[in-house]
Amino acid sequence: MSGNDAARFFDTSGCLNLTRPTTGTPVLTSSTYQRNGRRRPVSSSIQNRGQLKIDLYNFDNIDNADSKYVLTSPRSLEACARLNIKPVILLPKRLADVQDDIGSEKVRLSTLADVRSQMEVDRLANLQRCREEREKIIREEALVYAPSTKMVDPQPSSVNDGSIRRTYAETKFNPSSSLIHGLEQPTTISSVPMRSESNTAIRFSEYDANAQLPPRPTSSVRPTVSNSILKSSSARWPPPLSSSYYQDDSHEDQYDPRASTSANFVDDVQRLNKSLQRMSTSDSGSKQHKNDRYMNGLENVKQMIERRATHSAVANDPETAAFEKKQYEVLLGHYDHELKIQKARENARRADAEKQVERYQSLLHDFSDQSMADERRQNETRRKINKLHHSRQLYETLQAKNYEQQMADLQKRRYELQNEMVRKDRRTKHFVKEKKDTMNLSRSLAKSSQDLREYLRETNENFNERAKKAELTSSILVKNTKVPVNRRHLQSSIRT
Repeated sequence: MSGNDAARFFDTSGCLNLTRPTTGTPVLTSSTYQRNGRRRPVSSSIQNRGQLKIDLYNFDNIDNADSKYVLTSPRSLEACARLNIKPVILLPKRLADVQDDIGSEKVRLSTLADVRSQMEVDRLANLQRCREEREKIIREEALVYAPSTKMVDPQPSSVNDGSIRRTYAETKFNPSSSLIHGLEQPTTISSVPMRSESNTAIRFSEYDANAQLPPRPTSSVRPTVSNSILKSSSARWPPPLSSSYYQDDSHEDQYDPRASTSANFVDDVQRLNKSLQRMSTSDSGSKQHKNDRYMNGLENVKQMIERRATHSAVANDPETAAFEKKQYEVLLGHYDHELKIQKARENARRADAEKQVERYQSLLHDFSDQSMADERRQNETRRKINKLHHSRQLYETLQAKNYEQQMADLQKRRYELQNEMVRKDRRTKHFVKEKKDTMNLSRSLAKSSQDLREYLRETNENFNERAKKAELTSSILVKNTKVPVNRRHLQSSIRT
């Protein structure tokens, strides 16, 4: 695959094989080849004849380590393009690549392993999606480009109920894409030739009962059923000697009743062909309505063939009637076969619609599950946020209460200290007052002592007088023993 083909799906940065997977095999460089005396083959994205393309199943093989691109298979690239997935994402990564993607060297090995495991899960999921899309592309190509392999019983007389039921059952339960695709090929009414009686008699004896119908040509234009029937039935009839259906036979001088009957019949079929073609190509109405009208037209053609066969059996001679009866049986068999194919197509369309509905329901179910999972995840996140907010509020409340308690304790301590200081001040004042009182008392005692000494100094008493006074005092004290002796009394007595 060339570079232009690769760039048709992705950017070059998404397709180039810049980092190969960890296969454990070192890729030899050009210097290694030069040292060994060998030239390294230039890797090209163009596949050689017979070379295996790199697809979604062998891109991580060791043989593709030197490839310029990750993928070279068109179907694999188209599958990646439909899913908008770059091929380089599908390559496995080493721990060193994961560390380079993170951009930090100080990361634990277990963290790198967890990140790589998550990336590996995502890579395998994307690879599975791409592979499923590739299988879908292959199925679509098989439906579009499959060759026509429809086989019809060559003997007109052997079109019985058993073969019809067998063909219908096979078509109903196994609707072949080639049968459906064969109905989509255009044919012209001129392909059914007009034969004279003599030539027909000669060729009819040479008719091979084991001949098979030719394959339908491949085309994308949808034909009418009558054209395809006439073309397939022309292989059963004797081959014409002339190239045109309406060309007159110059060797026939007599009137050919079978030729005229066939010409009239073909004219009727041609008119029905045009009407069916208009119905099939008309854009008015839905697809279901078109299919119903198409099948009704087939039923009308079948009834017309049956009426013409009955009329020919009554009006013509036995030989002509037998010949036309075989022709009508062939056409009738083909119309029955086309009706069965149409029914099979309708069944296939209905089955496809049911599959689409089932797939839509599955996708809707998956979407609802994903939505519910997202909602549960959001609810869990919201619950955690609310819990964290509640914890924060509780912590702040406790902090506020602790602060208030601390402030109250501080105020209480301050009040107690203040009261203690007041009590100490009072005691200090009391002590100062007592000291002052004591000092005043001491001063008064000292003054009284001084006064006494002064008094004694001023008196002229001698020792004898004092002794007599003392004896007198003692005698008084002896007589009055019951009278308590007081210092003040002594002082007063001394003073007196």
